[in-house]
Amino acid sequence: MPSNKLYNQIQNFKLFAMKALKIKYLKGAFTVFALCLIGTVSAAPNGNGEEKDDAKNTTPVETKKADSYYFKFNGSPGQETDETLWEQTDNPGAEACSGANDGCLIEVDGDFTTTNSSNERILTQPVPVVNASGHLNPDTSSSMILSASNRNP
Repeated sequence: MPSNKLYNQIQNFKLFAMKALKIKYLKGAFTVFALCLIGTVSAAPNGNGEEKDDAKNTTPVETKKADSYYFKFNGSPGQETDETLWEQTDNPGAEACSGANDGCLIEVDGDFTTTNSSNERILTQPVPVVNASGHLNPDTSSSMILSASNRNP
């Protein structure tokens, strides 16, 4: 058996080693905790540890229905696709459009119109049509044509 002095030195060394290990363990645990805390805080968009609620900080967007315009057809049957043959009218009820075929009057989404140098509303692209037994009727399934009336039987 070792002497009491040597035994005490060994015991003191064990205690010192255990204290040193505890200190290292605590330092490591503190470092991990600090890194987790920093990561959590910096991951939050507003920097204070709380998630940012975008719904609270946004202005609602108002949607406005696009204007629509009426155009009467001034061409011959079969020319309905030519956008230059459609003229804007402010009185769509005055047009005699009671047929099943051939374009007469269309209501057009304002996104498909513009104004010319005379400040008149004009179409910006050809009128979409469907061929119905040789008659070209404005295509109301297109996003351009909101409604249509035809002139011939």
